[in-house]
Amino acid sequence: MLYHEALARLTAATGEARSPGDFIPTLERLGLVRAFDRHVMGLALDEMENFPGARLGINISAQSARIDGWWSSMFERLRAAPDVAGRLVVEITETAALAGEAHAFVARLRRLGCRVALDDFGVGHSSIRNAMALSPDIIKIDAFFLRRVTLSAHGEAMLEHILGLAAHMAPIVIVEGVETEEQSEIAERLQSRYATPLNACWQQGYHVGLPSLWRRWRYEDEPVVVPLHQLGRGTGRFRPWSPNYQPGGRA
Repeated sequence: MLYHEALARLTAATGEARSPGDFIPTLERLGLVRAFDRHVMGLALDEMENFPGARLGINISAQSARIDGWWSSMFERLRAAPDVAGRLVVEITETAALAGEAHAFVARLRRLGCRVALDDFGVGHSSIRNAMALSPDIIKIDAFFLRRVTLSAHGEAMLEHILGLAAHMAPIVIVEGVETEEQSEIAERLQSRYATPLNACWQQGYHVGLPSLWRRWRYEDEPVVVPLHQLGRGTGRFRPWSPNYQPGGRA
């Protein structure tokens, strides 16, 4: 297990759970998304401070990736708790264009010990340019590409192409949307051409685990996780993956 993604949900007056797709675009249009993202990060830090086995990823809008007063208290909490910072992955979604200060924001998080992921790679705002500019620790390939494998004759070639691009821009690549054993095997076969012994073939989706209110790290005496500090970036911005690795783990 690389880490767990903390998913934001709101409860409507009817009791129905609302996913981020229902309300994040509105918050982005109103300029309120930074306040929401800061609140979600605060909840995640609360959880990790109380449960040392928690290794969490949180999503923030690309609009929130800027250094300003909204983040001052969060940066101070991370500075005061390096163990917590080392267990946090900040996933920047590409539902909006990146702010000009995004590079400085990412650099600040890294100096504090956090890892940064670029979410929805391949379908967002200028994905390739953003990945090259930010040099994220993790790239998450949007589920669109895996779904296309069984829908189009060119789907597999498209997924392999996007995997190759991502592998040259981040040391860890995760394929999203893995919902069946067949999809897992396809993704693993393509990923193994670019993987290294340190990062294996990371996947995320319902086949790996369903969204749940149950927090397993609260009940494990010795949680089995991958130490993120072992997944180093190497010396250069780009680090091609070796095709000699045998497929392995899951995200």
